[in-house]
Amino acid sequence: MTQIDFICGESHFCDHAAPIWHALPPENRGVFIAAPGLVARGPELGIEVTAHTRGRRDNPAFVASWGDVQTARRSGRTRIARIEHGIGQSYAGDPESQAAVHESYAGGRGQEGVGLFLAPNEHSADRWRRAYPTASVVTVGSPPIDNLPAYERDGEVIAVSTHFDARVCPETRSAFPLFKDAFVELSKHRRVIAHGHPRIAFEVSQWARRNGIEFVPSLREVQRRAAVYVCDNSSSMYEFAATGRPVVVLDLPEGRIKGIGYRRNVNHGLRFWDAADVGVRIDDPADLPEAVRIALVDPPGIRQNREKALDVVYAFRDGNAALRAATALVEWAGQEAAVAA
Repeated sequence: MTQIDFICGESHFCDHAAPIWHALPPENRGVFIAAPGLVARGPELGIEVTAHTRGRRDNPAFVASWGDVQTARRSGRTRIARIEHGIGQSYAGDPESQAAVHESYAGGRGQEGVGLFLAPNEHSADRWRRAYPTASVVTVGSPPIDNLPAYERDGEVIAVSTHFDARVCPETRSAFPLFKDAFVELSKHRRVIAHGHPRIAFEVSQWARRNGIEFVPSLREVQRRAAVYVCDNSSSMYEFAATGRPVVVLDLPEGRIKGIGYRRNVNHGLRFWDAADVGVRIDDPADLPEAVRIALVDPPGIRQNREKALDVVYAFRDGNAALRAATALVEWAGQEAAVAA
């Protein structure tokens, strides 16, 4: 029986990998390896996590990022499977840009040696198939939305969040600099909590502390507590929308910050722009209070748009994404083992 080792370098990668680990038959579980600072998350994940690269190097490795593909390679792994750690967003709408083939996104370069790609939707899956025609690609949905936490209503909590400022292309830039003052103003009239992508979490937490706003690092806690989620470009807003609650989508208008903004004439798919209407969309901080008011009402048209967007980013929402992923992973590992023998 082939055992599969998991390798996770960041906390949000663990969140995508852990449900699949639990869905694996116990005999297929190898070692769950994480960065040293993540070992303490083991009890929360219900997994024995190790920071050591022990285990058999000939075991297949399962990862959730390009960085962990590199880690697997450095540890001598030659059989690697990768799942998206989000909605599979890519930035190929401008084919002349290096963003079109960036390693971090679906269909990107640098994935040689990955034999299995697990995708949340057909958009992402098609990108992997075209880039790596000899690899197996399976559309499974997104494991983190299989078991979303129940809503613990505590008044009308508004969560504000942002992706980190990735300087890959205009659409990967953060809208936080434009909207952060509006967040503070909103907090004077509504109960606001703050969240952020792990790579901007410290900056957001310090900003929140200075402005008397509670910072909540756990996305699942945000999902439990918030009535509305406000964000710019992150898979987290689709995960939140999958709870059935409303989202406010922040667009960064072209030229607003140092000549940078989200280009309306460049369609990358998914967030830009096929599934952008997952919530009330604004590109002016002055519109934030009204957008939140509308989101709290959650009128039928907004709900319908949300469902349409979720159907684009998640091929399945049946609660079986982790099982689907685990099944594909075990089948692939078994085939790889047979070839190696």
